[in-house]
Amino acid sequence: MNFIRKNPLPTSPNEAFYLIELPNGSQQFDIGTKEGATAFIQATNGMKYISRTVAALRQIRSSQEHHELDQGMMYLESSLFFLPANADKQVFGEMIPQAEFQIWLDYVIDELKKLVANPTWINSSGYITEFDFGVWRPIAPMMGHSGVANLAFQGDFFPVLTQVVKACESLPEMDTCEHVTKPIAGAFTSATWGLQWPVESVFEKLEASGALEQFFKCLLVPQPHGLRDLGFDLMMTDLEGCPRFLRNHLCKGKPCGDAVSDMCDGNYEPTSNHPQIIKRLKEIFLFVEAMDKILLSAPNKVLACNYCSESDRSEAYQQSLKRCSRCKSVYYCSKECQRAHWRYHKQACLPVTDHKAEKRADASRIIGAFLQKHYVRMMARLVETCDGNAGAASVNDMVVEIDFTTNKDDIIPAMQNPPIFKIAPIQAYRTGREKPEFLSCDIDRCPWDYEGNTRNAVGSIEREDSRTVRELIFLVNYGGTFYCFKPSIYSSYAGFDETVDQDYSERAVDAFRSAIHDENIGPMIDVFPTADWKQFVHELVTLGVLPEAVQP
Repeated sequence: MNFIRKNPLPTSPNEAFYLIELPNGSQQFDIGTKEGATAFIQATNGMKYISRTVAALRQIRSSQEHHELDQGMMYLESSLFFLPANADKQVFGEMIPQAEFQIWLDYVIDELKKLVANPTWINSSGYITEFDFGVWRPIAPMMGHSGVANLAFQGDFFPVLTQVVKACESLPEMDTCEHVTKPIAGAFTSATWGLQWPVESVFEKLEASGALEQFFKCLLVPQPHGLRDLGFDLMMTDLEGCPRFLRNHLCKGKPCGDAVSDMCDGNYEPTSNHPQIIKRLKEIFLFVEAMDKILLSAPNKVLACNYCSESDRSEAYQQSLKRCSRCKSVYYCSKECQRAHWRYHKQACLPVTDHKAEKRADASRIIGAFLQKHYVRMMARLVETCDGNAGAASVNDMVVEIDFTTNKDDIIPAMQNPPIFKIAPIQAYRTGREKPEFLSCDIDRCPWDYEGNTRNAVGSIEREDSRTVRELIFLVNYGGTFYCFKPSIYSSYAGFDETVDQDYSERAVDAFRSAIHDENIGPMIDVFPTADWKQFVHELVTLGVLPEAVQP
């Protein structure tokens, strides 16, 4: 390739930004623009431009004994930035062979490895010299392309990037931190959106390489171009949507967990303190701790055949049950039971990935533990709400909203003490008087998402309400995914384990109503086992809705 321009910066507004001429001199392209960069790739059909540029750079850099900035090197490195930054993503990804990307990635990895053992790098708090700037600069735009991100996750790029940051005696300076965080965020977006990898699996890859820990640490240093440009909010929202990953890796005793804990405790130099980052990480860390606490009260699930209901607590029997390979939600003791159950199960049997199945099972345990722990409080609220809505006096006409994610007030409603949850009539959702409160975060940030998600949530409520069995409906937001279910059928419909054994029937609500309004616990004695009703009465007294004299 022959570079026409000797100065990569224009001297006037009308001047082309960065020209490249084809070897035969037939065409010139301003790769500083989207049109020019895209047209260059189309005209050359890849043409091994990246590999030729890398070969030239390796030769120049190896000859620079004193690491002096070479103008020819600067032109070559700039082109590796402009092409991925400006060219159409689809054209760039489809017309440039993967082998070209791998050659560039190998070059970058080799250069980064040199920094790990470089005393200047170690002692300068990670200051990127002019000589090395051209190596770092193209990384972020390159990682914005799925093909490059795929190779980076498969190879050594992220482990090496981790080593480079850890080699510094302290947190790198501002510009260097952004050169670390932007490629990680870009690769994350490329993997989850472009490659359609499960979000949790991408976080697991970043955590295993050590890059996620360094990402968090470098975020403490204010980013020159701000967090919005980095996509921080969306990435943190995705992280909150992976509670199983959070509990496994963002807990104390694990590298990421210890790093986040230190950040939240202020164990880094004041100059690196970034209030917005600290605040968001504290929210996530508190969420993890809250999940662990509520799981302590989760009952151990004893699986049963979803057709014949046969069950046995023995380890041998539990392990012998076979899970539906399609939805990964229900279990059978034999192929005969599975075949017989298919006509009932097929409408609810939706294919899911292993990650989705794990997330759903995780949600089941959390929601089940919550409903069991706060059963009495919820029943008292149901009595109050039903009695206060003349047009919806039945519990079967109510919807309970439970939110396990950080809301617009920066709290996790279900994790407050006492927990915050909402009960409203189904009819109010149908008429638009009520909308799911957990979606309100989207009103300002993504109004189009808010409207679409609201329609989906209300549609789920209406579908659930249209089923033969009329019951109380739960609408639960957990990890950014909402679940809509009725207590008696949520196992087959939503894929939950049946961990909630409490009764939300009209009869049960009437029993609580008699206790609360008339101080008559007779109906509770008739409805619930002895150990249960005594515990319920005790909790009602503790909540202040029954006088102590009522206690048995």
